[in-house]
Amino acid sequence: MKRKPGKPLAASGVLAIFLAASLSAQVNLRHLQTGRVVAVEISGNGPNPQAKSITQQQRGDLWWTYSICARDRTYLAVSRESPAKAGLTINSSVRFSVDKNQIYALDPQGKRHVLKILRQDGTKGCR
Repeated sequence: MKRKPGKPLAASGVLAIFLAASLSAQVNLRHLQTGRVVAVEISGNGPNPQAKSITQQQRGDLWWTYSICARDRTYLAVSRESPAKAGLTINSSVRFSVDKNQIYALDPQGKRHVLKILRQDGTKGCR
C-alpha cells in the first residue's frame, strides 16, 4: 500500500520504524569482547583561525588512532573522539563489539562510541 503525498504515517508504521532502529542498535552489542587499548596516536591539524565557523576554529581537524588488542586479534581503528571523552586511555580495559568495518566500544559509563576499523591482524594475545 502506497502512502499518498502529504498524508502522515500511520502509528503502526512509525512504531515499526522505531523498533527496527532500536533493534539494529542492540545487535551491534550482542557479542561483546574484552580487550585492552595498547596505543593511542593523534593526527591531523590543530585549530584553524581562518575557518568559517567558531566550532571549526576551536576543534580543527583532529582524529585519534587506537590500537585495541583482543584475545585473538589486534584492531587499528580511528575516531574523532578524544581518549578522555571516549574512555579509551592507554592500558585501559575496553568492552567492544565488531560489526563489518566498525568497532562499537563501551566506555565505563556504558555509553557507546563508534570507531572505524583501518586494519585488523590475527595475532595471538597482546604484544
